[in-house]
Formats: sequence, C-alpha cells, structure tokens
Amino acid sequence: MHLGRYFLREQPEGTWIDHIEPWPKVVCHESVVSQIMDQCMTGLQDDWGYPVRKPTEWTANNDALVAPMRRYLCAGNHVHGHPTSKSLEKLKQ
Repeated sequence: MHLGRYFLREQPEGTWIDHIEPWPKVVCHESVVSQIMDQCMTGLQDDWGYPVRKPTEWTANNDALVAPMRRYLCAGNHVHGHPTSKSLEKLKQ
C-alpha cells in the first residue's frame, strides 16, 4: 500500500488469516474495507438444488474493489441447504 498499489483478498467469513503477519497491520490501515457476500446469491447450490449461503469476505484497500459484492447479500427469502460430507467437499472449489 505504501507503494500506491491495490489489493483484493477473498476469504471465507471468519477466517483466521487476519492473525498472521502482515495481515494484522494491513487490516488496521485506514484505507482497508471489507464486504461480506453470500454465495447463494451467485447461484451456489448443494446436490439437492438448495442454495448454499457460504458467506465470503472480500477485503481491499479501496471501496470500489469490494462495492460490486454488496449486491450479493442474501435477503433470507429462500431456504438454504446445509451440505455435509462429500457434498460439502464439492463446494470448496
């Protein structure tokens, strides 16, 4: 950031990466913003066709980089699937 460059990071919500250097210093910078998106709003489904929420956090040092993700917040107007085992493994891709 001190060189005037931008970054965009995607991680599952609740990630522990913010506790590993250099991320504690990075996320404290005044320019850094985060946005949660729910992958059910992008069409992610389980093996039975139910939307899977899978919240994902986007972090960047410019709001314009995370702003497009705001439209992917789940309003909760559908039933979410809760995949397990092999079905859950498929969704990690």
